Amino acid sequence: MESSAFEIAQPQDIDAIMLVLEDAKKFMALQRSGQWQDGHPRRERIIEDIRLGSYFVIKSNNIIVGGLAVLDYEADYEQLLEGKWLQDGPYLVIHRFAIFSSERGKGRASFALKQVEIMAKKRNINAIRVDTHEKNKPMINVLLKNGYLQIGVVLLGNFKRRLAFEKRL
Repeated sequence: MESSAFEIAQPQDIDAIMLVLEDAKKFMALQRSGQWQDGHPRRERIIEDIRLGSYFVIKSNNIIVGGLAVLDYEADYEQLLEGKWLQDGPYLVIHRFAIFSSERGKGRASFALKQVEIMAKKRNINAIRVDTHEKNKPMINVLLKNGYLQIGVVLLGNFKRRLAFEKRL
């Protein structure tokens, strides 16, 4: 019987997390997506996420098969290029989300999204926001399947155009 877990990342997880992210970068390149083709997310960023307690790993049988950062705020979300957020107030942000290629299609991403919802509800936060590249069809599909609505377009770092999604809880 396979067991799944969603845990806060530890410093010793960095190499396994970077393997997952490198695998995701290759996958996105095959999709002709510009996302993560500039070296991001960098190891230093993930180390900082871990230090801040904001990076989580998805495990299958105690092996890291995915991960994501969960943040309380994203400055680039203050102003949407197109559209409008569904609600004001506190929200959680999902960034740097990746599932190892051999684990895609096994419900890992949906499992992780559900865990973030549980986290938000425990903190009385009623919205989760996330963005992705328009060519990242697998991510778009998993978001829509899990009740996220595409609400507009955000500009990350003043030049990366991304589709913006939000889920009200």
